[in-house]
Amino acid sequence: MQAHNSAQAELCNAMYERELALLSYADDDAARIRRKLRSLPFYVKKAAWWLIEADSPLTLDTQNAGWQAKQRPRPPQPDPTHLPKWLEQHIAPGLPLPVEVTAGGKVHIRLDSVDRVDYANKRFHLNRWGWCAFTGASLAKEPIRVLKPTVTVMTAACAGHRWNNAGRLPPVALPLRELLLSAMLCWPKFTQARRPDE
Repeated sequence: MQAHNSAQAELCNAMYERELALLSYADDDAARIRRKLRSLPFYVKKAAWWLIEADSPLTLDTQNAGWQAKQRPRPPQPDPTHLPKWLEQHIAPGLPLPVEVTAGGKVHIRLDSVDRVDYANKRFHLNRWGWCAFTGASLAKEPIRVLKPTVTVMTAACAGHRWNNAGRLPPVALPLRELLLSAMLCWPKFTQARRPDE
């Protein structure tokens, strides 16, 4: 129990530091920043608990509030032809999905979640990145591509792995929202989301 409390305290401290730094640079108006600050304790405590209780093969770094895993020399490249069929079978609101973001010569795999599905038009809406086709392409003209979740892809997303043309870049810390999504993953198939507190 003592080790659990110590890990939770370390996670909370690291997440508070990170989120407060992000808020200090935010372009939001004062009212919005106040709202975010009021909800921060709830989400930080929730994320700490979920990370500790997550059923993940990755190593939890409590001091930095993140996942650690060996980084591949190049970004994972799952076969894009498998994504449409996988989505038709498994997509649902709340499902975390990996998103390959390409910007400034860098590739980074991020986590986002589905909040709407339009089966008739074979498209879905991601919470952050907007509408995407079942092929994985952005319909909002964002520099992204949704990938089929695999162990390799999700490991890169959870550990903040990035690359450029020369190879690996140092990993980045996940924002609070993506930490929560990482704790909801059902390894190794990723066909549903789980809530560690249920």
